[in-house]
Amino acid sequence: MMTDSNQRLKDDIESAIHQQGGTEWLKVKNDVAWLSDWDTVEAAEWKTLILSHLVALSTQRFLMVNQDVRKNACTIYRMGQPHWKDALFCDEAIQDVDSQSWFYSDIKRQVGIFRETIRPESEWEENIGRTAKRAELYAERLVEDLQLEIDRINAIKLPDNSSGTKAEGQMHIDLYLGREERNAEYGKVWREKWDQILSIVTDIRDDIKAVKKDMRSPSENRLFSDLAKVIKNMSNLSEKTRPETIVSTLEDIVNLTKLLPIGGIRAGLKDIAGTALEAAERFFALSELKKILKNNCDNMYQNSEHVRDTMTAEQFLDIFRYENVVFVQGSNYGDDKIDDKMGQIKVHVFRYNMQFLPHKNMPCFIFDGTGHINPAYDNVELFEVKHYDKPRTHVGFVQMDEKMSKTFLQGAGNADRLYGRMHDFLVKTYGKENLNPEKIMISGLKEHENLAFTNKLAAPDGYERTGEEISSHTYASFGSKFCTGENIYKDCYLLCKISTLRLRQEVVLGQMCCRDKSFLDRLLKMNEGYRARQLQLIFAYHAEKSDLAEEIDDVALRTAMASVIQEIYRLRIRGWCEDSADAKKYDITVIWAIRGRKQGTYNSSEEDFYERLLRKVMEYFGADYSKKEDYRYIPSKMHPRFESHQKPGTKMNKLFEWWQNLKPGTEFTKNDMCDAIGMKKNVFNAMLSKPQNQEIVQMIRGENDCNVRKAKGRAGYIYTKPVTEDDEKPAEETVVYEQQTLDFTNVM
Repeated sequence: MMTDSNQRLKDDIESAIHQQGGTEWLKVKNDVAWLSDWDTVEAAEWKTLILSHLVALSTQRFLMVNQDVRKNACTIYRMGQPHWKDALFCDEAIQDVDSQSWFYSDIKRQVGIFRETIRPESEWEENIGRTAKRAELYAERLVEDLQLEIDRINAIKLPDNSSGTKAEGQMHIDLYLGREERNAEYGKVWREKWDQILSIVTDIRDDIKAVKKDMRSPSENRLFSDLAKVIKNMSNLSEKTRPETIVSTLEDIVNLTKLLPIGGIRAGLKDIAGTALEAAERFFALSELKKILKNNCDNMYQNSEHVRDTMTAEQFLDIFRYENVVFVQGSNYGDDKIDDKMGQIKVHVFRYNMQFLPHKNMPCFIFDGTGHINPAYDNVELFEVKHYDKPRTHVGFVQMDEKMSKTFLQGAGNADRLYGRMHDFLVKTYGKENLNPEKIMISGLKEHENLAFTNKLAAPDGYERTGEEISSHTYASFGSKFCTGENIYKDCYLLCKISTLRLRQEVVLGQMCCRDKSFLDRLLKMNEGYRARQLQLIFAYHAEKSDLAEEIDDVALRTAMASVIQEIYRLRIRGWCEDSADAKKYDITVIWAIRGRKQGTYNSSEEDFYERLLRKVMEYFGADYSKKEDYRYIPSKMHPRFESHQKPGTKMNKLFEWWQNLKPGTEFTKNDMCDAIGMKKNVFNAMLSKPQNQEIVQMIRGENDCNVRKAKGRAGYIYTKPVTEDDEKPAEETVVYEQQTLDFTNVM
């Protein structure tokens, strides 16, 4: 059984044991293996895996341990024989795709780290450094293959723009291709050379054997002796022969060629053996390096304190595994690199974690209330999604129309002001004395957790509360267990959500390639230049101009939706009751700082990502934007939305102010308007024709053009400033006070 919250897993299992009959029904100490209970896992606990009827661990630990441990956790001995356990249950929150990006220098550095951290105990007096040198060699062979791809990608000719002009940016990026095919070719090479070498060394030894011992030179005697071992190893080649034996045998042959007299045989054998050795090293590089790293993980850890912040050995291997999806950025130049002073060569690695579930050997169940929405289950070859809706009560949404994109919040002071805005809004709307800290959940981005604390909203995990926070619960950062698996907010009725988690389009692309093989096949079948251009547009311009933009946006939207829905389900909405009279006791309110126009005031075909996200989430919970009890819109205080004629300094604003200052009944022409704002007539006409300016055009022309009449001759049209009821009233100063009341739930 797995989930991402240790406490929740422990509580659920203990509750189930109690319901089924207590510890007499299941002897916890002997029958349950707790691998995720905050304590260090001891050796004895690892050994009890295959003896325990129930193994409880977090999804994070399941992905962290090696495949042998995963298999042991899913195995049990019955009648002295190993069998797969009855089932694997996972309560959502398993990260189905891991994504990592590395600069070329990170990868090269890791090769050196292998050399300086590997030191097995067997190398105490002899062969010191041999294993580390071997690991370095295999790692270099893998990097050399990557270099081949970098050269290929940089040689791709990017197509011109659709307008026929040359592109100003040059990011050369493509999938890491051909490694499996090249490796198969290396296997053929060393096997073919192997037979040739065996024939040659056998002839050499036979020639030496024909010479009497006392007539042989010392080098010939050594050759005769050493070649006997070589011939024996080569003759016994089989599928069971260890790669280490094959490589070392070829190394011995290369070294023995130094004992041969200078001439054709020596040069020929050295050339063939060298070619075979290089091919064998490349062929076995990944498997042999993996074995070395696995056997030396303990001593590597002891010697790597100075490089703990770099990539891990497993992450290095992931770059070269066939089953992973890898994009290689070979270079970056021009407009694609504006404001980017980082390195040009970058490798993006995507690993599909669902391959580690033993779905071929035992039933695997993932319980996820958003399974029909979450694109993590788009893999139809693996998942059979059973759609079910969780019972839920009413949800009211309050939209705070403030800028909150991740890029915007990176600006100096922007995030701090937004968190302060949420605090001030809550205090001014409800009153500090009316806010119950036990009933409020605060969520936002992980990188801004300190701002939640300094603005007295909530204390992040690990922080000591001051008692002045709006919420007494832990600040829930997006993507953490607090937003996906914790039960500590189950009595809360108010969620204050700042921003939302939106994945970068290039990350979404990698996820799509891992989940949907047909999509990956489409990429592979594309023309090389066209594919490189599409990837350039995605990685450099976030897919907006790519032909794949629509598909990527759909997956990004559903991913964000699933995250928001899971977050809302942390609150008391799940504590529904069958008596409709008590339903109000379980209603919740979501105050969401998310940029977007007021729902229902714009054409849905023109909505942006965040507007669509809010609309879709509201639809999921049955909220109607036209009902006051379902939806409220709070205009932006920090970044007010202006109509085209309201934005100070614009030509439309100058025109609007000029028109407003005219006395009622004043007549004017289009030329008068052009002169008033200093524009040529043709440019002025083009400005008025824009969709965003139609409101003021309608205002000037009047309903059904009632403020316009045709002039005589070729004078054109004459406009009249209308007289309104307000113009007939005496001027007086008016002060409007507005009290905003948000009563979706009882705040007290």
